Amino acid sequence: MADRIGLYNTTGSSFFLRNDLASGIADTTFGFGAAPSTSTALTGDWDGVGADGVGLYNPATGTFFLSNGLTQATVNTGVTTLQFGPATSDIIPLVGDWDGNGTDTVGLYRVSDGVFFLSNGTDQATVNTGVSTIQFGPAGTDIIPLVGDWDNNGTDTVGLYRVSDGAFFLSNGTTQATVNTGVTSFFFGAPGAGTKPLVGDWDGNGSDTVGIYNSSNGAFFVTNGNTQATVNTGVESFFFGPGGTDWNPLVGEWVAPAPTFTLTAASTTVNEGSALTFTVTLAAAQATATTVTFQLKPGDAAAANFGTTNTNLADFAGGAFNPVTVTIPAGSTTATFLTAPLNDNLTEFAEAFSVEATVGGVTKSLGATVLDGASGGGQVFTLTVDEDSGAAFLGSAGNDTYNGAAININGYLHNTLQSVDSLDGAGGVNTLDVTEVEGASIAATLKNIQNVNVRFTSDSSATATRTVTDTVSSTETATETATETATESATTLTASTATLTGTATVTATTTPITNTITETDTVTLTVTGSTGTATTATATFTATGTETSTATQTATATVTSTATATLTATATATTITENTVTETVTETVTNTVYTVTGTVTETITNYDADLSLTNATGVENVTVAGSAYEGSVTHLGAVANLAIKNQKADVNFDGSTATTLNLTLDTVGTVSQTAPVTTWVELGETTASKATTLNVVANNSNVAVNDSTANQIIKTLTVDATGANVLALYEAVKATTVTVTGTGSVDLLAAPFTGALTKFDASTNTGGVKADIQSTATVVVTTGDGADWIDMDTTVQAGSSVDLGKGNDTLLVGANLALFNPGVKGGDGTDTINITNGATLTSQNSKFITGFEVLDVSGGTGSYDVSLNSFSTVQIDETVNDALAGPVTFTKAPDAFTLTVASEALDSDFAVGQAIDVVLNDAAGTTATGNAETFTLIGNMRDGNKNNVADGHIDANVITVAGVENLVVQSNVTTLDGGTKALSAANHTLTASLIAAQAETLTVQGAGSVDLSGVSAIGVLTTVNAAGSTGNVKLDLSAHTKSVGYTGSDGIDTYIASAAGGNIYTGKGADIVTLEVADAVRDTFVLKAATDSQLADNNGDGKVTIAADMVKAGVQMIDQIVNFNTGGGVTDDRLDVTNFSFAGAQRGIVDVSSLVSVTTDLTSVADLFNSVAGDRGLAYSNIGLDSYVFVDVNKDGNFTAANDLIIQLTGVASLSETDINF
Repeated sequence: MADRIGLYNTTGSSFFLRNDLASGIADTTFGFGAAPSTSTALTGDWDGVGADGVGLYNPATGTFFLSNGLTQATVNTGVTTLQFGPATSDIIPLVGDWDGNGTDTVGLYRVSDGVFFLSNGTDQATVNTGVSTIQFGPAGTDIIPLVGDWDNNGTDTVGLYRVSDGAFFLSNGTTQATVNTGVTSFFFGAPGAGTKPLVGDWDGNGSDTVGIYNSSNGAFFVTNGNTQATVNTGVESFFFGPGGTDWNPLVGEWVAPAPTFTLTAASTTVNEGSALTFTVTLAAAQATATTVTFQLKPGDAAAANFGTTNTNLADFAGGAFNPVTVTIPAGSTTATFLTAPLNDNLTEFAEAFSVEATVGGVTKSLGATVLDGASGGGQVFTLTVDEDSGAAFLGSAGNDTYNGAAININGYLHNTLQSVDSLDGAGGVNTLDVTEVEGASIAATLKNIQNVNVRFTSDSSATATRTVTDTVSSTETATETATETATESATTLTASTATLTGTATVTATTTPITNTITETDTVTLTVTGSTGTATTATATFTATGTETSTATQTATATVTSTATATLTATATATTITENTVTETVTETVTNTVYTVTGTVTETITNYDADLSLTNATGVENVTVAGSAYEGSVTHLGAVANLAIKNQKADVNFDGSTATTLNLTLDTVGTVSQTAPVTTWVELGETTASKATTLNVVANNSNVAVNDSTANQIIKTLTVDATGANVLALYEAVKATTVTVTGTGSVDLLAAPFTGALTKFDASTNTGGVKADIQSTATVVVTTGDGADWIDMDTTVQAGSSVDLGKGNDTLLVGANLALFNPGVKGGDGTDTINITNGATLTSQNSKFITGFEVLDVSGGTGSYDVSLNSFSTVQIDETVNDALAGPVTFTKAPDAFTLTVASEALDSDFAVGQAIDVVLNDAAGTTATGNAETFTLIGNMRDGNKNNVADGHIDANVITVAGVENLVVQSNVTTLDGGTKALSAANHTLTASLIAAQAETLTVQGAGSVDLSGVSAIGVLTTVNAAGSTGNVKLDLSAHTKSVGYTGSDGIDTYIASAAGGNIYTGKGADIVTLEVADAVRDTFVLKAATDSQLADNNGDGKVTIAADMVKAGVQMIDQIVNFNTGGGVTDDRLDVTNFSFAGAQRGIVDVSSLVSVTTDLTSVADLFNSVAGDRGLAYSNIGLDSYVFVDVNKDGNFTAANDLIIQLTGVASLSETDINF
């Protein structure tokens, strides 16, 4: 297992652990110890199980607190307390496996003299025994001690990190005699006070390597290299956490490696009605209990041969496919799981299934096969590609099976069931198992065979190619004389030799000569340019001289070489036949033979396979299972039981004369929000079905049922559901009674019931039912315990009623509320009613509504009296009925009224689309009397499509609220994008334009962003408080005439201040504040903490500069104040730094324009605040048209980007003490 990272927050004494080396949010969060904390956080494998726990070291007492828990529920259980060493600030605690036994223990490092104290003790009785003492490296606060297994020998040793230059020193020595031997040193990362060294086994190879953490921006950099040559190769970088001095990095294995195990079974087969035991065996007993999760799985598509199908839910008892957890006690090694397939008394395919066992996140699978339990004394017949008939294929009195697998002959599949076959099952209950290849139309004679199981498969692609090559030869010419028919061959050339002579110029280079030297060299030369071949030649030269730099000497020789070449030529003999002539002539005949190579494309048309029962008698059940290709079963006749299992391919039935059809759908199609697959089932491909009753049994299926030739004659529909199902029952849309049962969910919305439906009964269903009912008759609708969704907003007849039972249900009545005069009941749970015409929610009609907690007006228009029915929530939910159809007014609203707007998941953005008015029932309250009214707008944004784009933004349009003193806007993201970029809630925005003439306060809350920059009028607003928001906030009060106190969010505030001025504190985030231009009133911009505005190394170049780091991806990274007026006058603006309590010389500002430019590295600037009067609290640098103000938050006279504060004042040339409140 590899190490991962985490953070410890001292303010809350909280741990945040992440299970990946990538940017994102914490996977585990918990608190441990008292907050705020002065302790040092530790991690270590205290119990030797392979996973690290956490710990704290209290320097005030020299005490370690070690926990093996990594959750809030377990971290405070079984804590080990150790006192080790003196209580002093000169000590840094350490953790390591000093003896290589797999368990981490504690140690200490004394800063003042660089001495390590390492203990193998695990409790108070042993921690002070046998302590190893090692002095390594220089002492001082510039050194940070490290611990790691640098050489992968299982034992941790020590190392050092030098803060001033980012140097690492790693030793494999375990004693004073060896610690200074073979030390590895290298530089990595940008040095500085904000950089903290890390050690971890990042790639899980057993060797620890280094990393760094930048506390200014929460950036991690980890490397698998431990030498100067490798440390900068393959560096991984990512962000985790907000950064800051109260966040400290952690490293550890948060998940213990899974124990090694095997999964075995007593046999590879099991008979129906019997049992088969699967066993997990650990390679070694564990010190703690081990959890094993067994999961029975239906067979997969990789069946052993073409005649094999798969198990399904009907082959095992109810609930058998639910996961089962078994615990292996500490010290034991085995867990068992029993599978028991049911005996269905039918002869079937051998059915494949598997069992998965998961231990510690590792899953193993083992397959097995279910065989028929009771053959009834029957026989098994195997069909051939020839005619199968007669006595050889006459069944017995038992339950016989006929196997008609497709056989592969020369690469092609051939059907063994053929039209010429004649099969007679005789007595018993007999089964035909057949695989039929596409394009075949088979009408075998079947007698006394009750069960037909068919699988349709594809044999080849629709296009095939073949390559055609004609005779290959050459072109030649022959001359001959003939007086009659003659035949001769072209001459074959004879090999010969030739002597070739050539001259080449040869140049060679000797070793460079320096200083004064005389030498004679003989060099071997390679000849180039000769027409022959010379292997070597020599040349001699002498060089004398004085050389002061490298020089090159060359020599030239002329070489004559003679070589013998053998020339070979051949001609292919081609026979040439001349015609007979009457006189002697001499003629030249040219015979050219062409080569033709080409590819011929042949199109092969694939047709659906057709299994016809026109020659069959006695068939009762037809099952299509595991098909990869569309197929048809025709001439069904009286067959009433149809089933489709484990496939996505479409199925066509035809010729049924049964008036009642039973249709089983088991794992057909794919039910999915993001990638659904609908399988089409045709009940009457060419001849209309005669069924008026359809009974569907569905399990985890997405199916559309149609009859192309019938006229929707089904009147009675039943659906028994398990799992999740989407059924478009087009052939049953004219049903008069519908009954839904079972524990599964059923979505019937795709095919609205438009006939004279009088009864829709889902009262016993517990999985949840969705249906669109547009009945032409009075209908009674009842649903059960699930989350039901009934849409009746189109056509409703007077006297209809709805009772939704338990669960969080939704009913859409549209503008038809008055027609439900017996009433609509929500029942238990939180139930929603959608009304699209406000005028229909009258005092009379409201009496029809009981048990509904939520009024939804999506798709609606008009005036809604929200005093009726006491709805706890009023909402506009895109998922329910999309945007508003027209303007909406909520009348008689209570003093505290909330409107919730929600976008639909897996969709684009949502615009409400129409103006909204809120009229209070009584707007007489005031702030002074303590009964002020409040309007709250809640936006619930949903994304979830994992496309790394923030979707689901909400535009709530213009909302006018009269008579309220307090406005609250809450922006929530209930479903994040979920993509690899881990987009935060702040990437999603709730936009609204609020008109509230009497509003005095505005509060912004939530993790999502809020855009109120289109606000038209918030009458007497004096206070804006966005402290409860972690998103971005946009607000434009430029037209406002009241002075406003503004408190910003933790995100980015884009605030245009009131024309009447005010106090502005934007808090965290790179905020942009635009003040009023006229300089008629004073704005005061308040700074309270370093985190209000800090500049970091945003481009990753190891430096912090204004030019490179102030803007990242087009976004400002520090606070920017526009239109800040200086001068110290009563209407001039001020910076307020009173929160820093500057005193003496610090209550001043120094001009550092000559010291700081846009390229100055601001990571750490010594004495930036120094002046002749002493260190100032503030400094500024005028760069171009703007000034940058630096605040010495820690009052050390130096500017440190990680600890101090910087803001930008645009258009400001200079500042003085008169522009600042100290």
